[in-house]
Amino acid sequence: MTARIFRAIFKGAEGGLEEIREEGFVDEKSMQTLIGENLGVIFPNYELVKHEFLLENKKIDTVAFNTKAKSFVLIEYKKSKVRGVLEQAISYLRLLDKREADFLQLYRESCGISFNKKDIAWDKNKAIIISPSFTEHQLSMAKESKEPIELYQISKYKNGIMTFGRVAHQEQIIRPPSDEEKHLAKASDKTKNVYNKLKSELVETMPDLKIVPMKIVIKILNKYSKMICTIEVLQNSLNLSYTTDQLSIKHNDRFFVKNMVRPKIIGNHGSGDYMSKIGSEEDVTKAIHYVRQVYDKKSEKATSEQGRSTTMPSGQHSEEEYLKKHGSDATKALYKELQDRLSIIIPGIKTKATKRYIGWRSPINGKLFCAVEILKESLKIIYNTEELNVLENDTKIVEHVTKNGNEVNMVAPGNYRSKITNEEELTRILPYIKNVHMQKMK
Repeated sequence: MTARIFRAIFKGAEGGLEEIREEGFVDEKSMQTLIGENLGVIFPNYELVKHEFLLENKKIDTVAFNTKAKSFVLIEYKKSKVRGVLEQAISYLRLLDKREADFLQLYRESCGISFNKKDIAWDKNKAIIISPSFTEHQLSMAKESKEPIELYQISKYKNGIMTFGRVAHQEQIIRPPSDEEKHLAKASDKTKNVYNKLKSELVETMPDLKIVPMKIVIKILNKYSKMICTIEVLQNSLNLSYTTDQLSIKHNDRFFVKNMVRPKIIGNHGSGDYMSKIGSEEDVTKAIHYVRQVYDKKSEKATSEQGRSTTMPSGQHSEEEYLKKHGSDATKALYKELQDRLSIIIPGIKTKATKRYIGWRSPINGKLFCAVEILKESLKIIYNTEELNVLENDTKIVEHVTKNGNEVNMVAPGNYRSKITNEEELTRILPYIKNVHMQKMK
């Protein structure tokens, strides 16, 4: 359903009022031109950096800079409602996080001002989507999203009249600290800067790395989920452990890279036989060389293993294979909508199919938390939990389906299920899926 704010504009005329008719925009380019030429009027403190910025095969409509907050703003224009526009905005924000140096260079080239990374409030970057209309789903997801996304509705009328206003934005006023922020809470400002430098260098040098904070250490994994190294954050330094038992150490670095096993075993929260204490940005530069060694060896091994085995594990199927055999066009579309919304609520969600269902697994620990069975007229959601706090008015849509402790007609593990046939029911079950995922993360 398309969501529009009812608005009518009138001007005084003989005998009463005369309505000024909306004429709309010819295309997205005309919308972009209008906003770009009046950016500082519409958004005080915003400075135009560049239109049509292309990076990693992604084209950002407009890059702006908030001169007051010292942060970047990415603007996307849509002439009509388009599915996936929020996911597109999120991908741009992640690109900004990954390629900070490129955006700083763009700002320097376009505006003639140089900033260091530490001068920018990266946590205040945001994305803006401007369109004449949005769906109810897009409005609700912008409010629920963990990403800083704002939706603005624009209307153009005759006689040069335009209306413009924000219709949805992130409603979280107080955001709990992330697991990564909890690690950094005990660190000094200098150590935080060293950590950010290390993180930035790791991602720039090896773009497919994943950063996974655990209780004591922060794990660094490659795209095959193989651990490359771990980081323990201390007050005045970082303990960087290389997850390997073989490392080629330069003669000048024999004191920088410590062997934790020989001549005697030294206690360490990390994994692997080698560790470096990182206390400065110079240490970061030296450490990257050794992280790269581990990364190359493990990636080469994973690629070799993948080449030797091209078949799926027994009982495992691809999502594409499952969808070819199950459901109707309507239920497949409903499933796709559900997947899109879950990817915003649970970034990095893993999807694995079996012969009978598609399972959702935690991006943190890989545990199955929910499954979906796609039928011709509905989706059956199965919650992999023994206990779920279901609101009284939702007991018909989230059903407890055990008898004498045994599962009843369930194709996947779990004691609760939902049958959904439309977007309204889909919206109602999202908090329960999120709740089960939180249970599995504990």
